[in-house]
Amino acid sequence: MDVARWLAGAGIVGDGGMARRRFIARAGWDTGERRLDEHLLYAIQQGNAVLESGGRGWQLGSGRACLLPPGLAFRVRAGTPPPRLTRLRLAMAEPWGSEPVVFAVTAELRRVLDLLADRPDPGLVQAAAWDCAGGLLLATALVRAIAGRGAVGLLAQCTALVERDPLITPRGLAAACGRSHDWFTRAFRAAAGRPPRRWLVEVRVRLAAQRLADGETTWAVAQRLGWRDAKLFGRQFRAVLGEPPGRWRRRI
Repeated sequence: MDVARWLAGAGIVGDGGMARRRFIARAGWDTGERRLDEHLLYAIQQGNAVLESGGRGWQLGSGRACLLPPGLAFRVRAGTPPPRLTRLRLAMAEPWGSEPVVFAVTAELRRVLDLLADRPDPGLVQAAAWDCAGGLLLATALVRAIAGRGAVGLLAQCTALVERDPLITPRGLAAACGRSHDWFTRAFRAAAGRPPRRWLVEVRVRLAAQRLADGETTWAVAQRLGWRDAKLFGRQFRAVLGEPPGRWRRRI
């Protein structure tokens, strides 16, 4: 996606129909099924909420945010404790992706949201120009926050996911990270320098090496980590660590 084009014409459209841009949701608060014509941003200051869209759910805790593209059917429910949150509609030149994007609120984004919460009264003559400038500030902070999530935190997040579930697939990683498969693949390749499937093999081989060093047999390790073909396991192990698993186990 062309980021420069996405930033062009940035403007704050409104607060998504709420009386205030920043508010504290009550217990049981529920947006109901909605679909907007502009980008919608939810940023959680405190508490928890659940975003539902397309049969999937995302947990939004303190310090997390989500960006919803135009036309997406979604629903947001208050968690426990009910959240204190900021909600804004943002007009952009084109949609940012086609699925919700969940990411950490950076210090820069937090400062911009604090500024927007104290914006001039909408009735002032300067309101339209201020909303355009504020929208550009917000859009720029969003781009940096989302890009940072893809390039910096993505590998650490995926490594933790593989350690918990060595059989996870690239699509499973994308879903767990709150990204579409295509977007995840592009972001991961940019961060890791190789596609997620190849990276998964490397991580699983290193997990296998650790288990071999702990005394487990070669075939037991291969089966536990998802290999059904001993020859394939041997080839991939050697490609990553430079020697076959049997020799590795004897040497260790």
